[in-house]
Amino acid sequence: MPAPPCFVLKTDGAALVNYNLATGEGLIRNNCGVWVAGFSVNFDRASVEPAEMKALLEGLSLAWSLSIKRLLVFDNIENGSLKEHLNDPLKTPLNWNTRLQIANGVAAALEYLLLFSNPPIYQVSISSSNIMLDENFTAKLSSVGPLSSVGNYVTMPRASCAEDCMNQSCRNIIFQLGVLILELITGQSSEKGSTDLIQWIQGSRFRNSMEKMIDPDLGNSYDSRELKNLLAVARLCIKSGDNPKFSIPRIFLYLQKKVDIP
Repeated sequence: MPAPPCFVLKTDGAALVNYNLATGEGLIRNNCGVWVAGFSVNFDRASVEPAEMKALLEGLSLAWSLSIKRLLVFDNIENGSLKEHLNDPLKTPLNWNTRLQIANGVAAALEYLLLFSNPPIYQVSISSSNIMLDENFTAKLSSVGPLSSVGNYVTMPRASCAEDCMNQSCRNIIFQLGVLILELITGQSSEKGSTDLIQWIQGSRFRNSMEKMIDPDLGNSYDSRELKNLLAVARLCIKSGDNPKFSIPRIFLYLQKKVDIP
């Protein structure tokens, strides 16, 4: 018997203390990303945290009324998407340490989905537009869904021997991670110039033009050794699309500098 469909619930709560007003809102989408239902309500006076909890309860109640039994529930995302911070001139540029943190966070999330998620595993898509950042700029994967999803998802297999995970699904997701790392380094959108970025990182002389490709917003506030290490990881990830030598856990170890990059 097939598993029932899974839906995505996103909620948020806010409080205007001076006006004795608290509000909550949320929406439910199906596993294809299509809007199913939404709500917007006013609560009695409350601070932000109770308002957020009330909004979540309101969303769960709405899902129950629609006979929805399987939900992916996402945290409130304070800082929006990574794409906004890389491309919006009104946003404060991300510093180098934050970019390293985001790269490590995405790789850690992928390792969790591959090795530890139970039940196994959802489909996932990685790009700067669907990497969300919380109040501490911790990266959150927002584009995941159950196996019946469609679109630009990559199906992540349940790997009992993830170190040897070299199938097409793993290669695709590692490739997406490599493109994301290039975005973090260059500040360029993969949706507009990914072909140029990929050709550059695959070129034999990319190190000679490395400084020209770095996001100008970084200035000189980056560690050259860390930059070279991150570029090497991106290069390995991009190459995995054609020659799958590296697993996601191995890539994570490279990012953490626990294993030397070949």
